[in-house]
Amino acid sequence: MNKETGKALEVNGKTVTASKAFTPDSADGSVDIVFTFDGSALAGKTVVAFEDLKVNKISVATHADIKDENQSVHFPQIKNNCKKTVKRRLAFQKQTIM
Repeated sequence: MNKETGKALEVNGKTVTASKAFTPDSADGSVDIVFTFDGSALAGKTVVAFEDLKVNKISVATHADIKDENQSVHFPQIKNNCKKTVKRRLAFQKQTIM
């Protein structure tokens, strides 16, 4: 989710989502979910991951808190003001070509 707008995150006209089917080993645990997208246009923005756990296509748990810092990813605005100045002294010698 785009934290600023509260709407689903879209990149290049497509909504960013990720999902993973899994079978839990115990009552407690975690599963890593990987989101793959071009984040170059997100500089200076914050996105928030929402979770929806389904069993047999029925939602049994949801975590959708736009203010949750633990679910937030901040994309920094990086600027580069570096300037490189190169000064060279060129020396020419008088040459005679025959």
